[in-house]
Amino acid sequence: MIYLLSILAFVVLLVGLAALLTVAEKLLVNYGVCTIDINASERVIEVEGGQTLLSELYANEIFIPSACGGQGSCGHCKITVPDGGGPVLPTETPYLTRTEVRSGVRLACQVKVRQDILLRIPEELLDVKLFSATVQSTLDLTHDIKELRFDLVEPAEIGHRPGQYVQVQAPSPDGPVFRAYSISSPGYESTRVELNVRIVPNGIGSTYLHNVQPGDPIVFTGP
Repeated sequence: MIYLLSILAFVVLLVGLAALLTVAEKLLVNYGVCTIDINASERVIEVEGGQTLLSELYANEIFIPSACGGQGSCGHCKITVPDGGGPVLPTETPYLTRTEVRSGVRLACQVKVRQDILLRIPEELLDVKLFSATVQSTLDLTHDIKELRFDLVEPAEIGHRPGQYVQVQAPSPDGPVFRAYSISSPGYESTRVELNVRIVPNGIGSTYLHNVQPGDPIVFTGP
């Protein structure tokens, strides 16, 4: 029992130190203005250093997929960082192969912008947009799968192909998160998006979507 309590106290101490270091960095370190150069100057962004690459890209309407909301637990936000990203962190290695590490692939949610940085981002990701919509209808297909139809508001049309997905914004105690869902509506329906969502126990996104009602606003990113 004493051994377990000692381990618990040690873990709490480590978490506390990590939180303290994070706060201290925000208060004491000023990285100044940093440049994010995307695809050999195809697009150049100037930002205040200190935030994660994922959050800075999102703030500039570049929507890199991230199913965990930037918590470093999904491994979806992979981009190539040829220079300026710093060393690969232990939180990234479970999601990166050795080949990816050698090629400069990183998790955007784990890389902090502390200096000028070079990125390579696939064109299809640069074309991802932020959509607002309203819930048009919901239908229980089974005891755990719900069909949801969204009418687009802005932009008013979406161009998608079979197999593509959207990332729906859902509220959480730690702030908005995004969860990915495949589009089930046919490609010719350009003003509406249909999803079939299976409820996941304690799932933030699926629980949220299984409780929306017709007329509710919805925000998502998509092609």
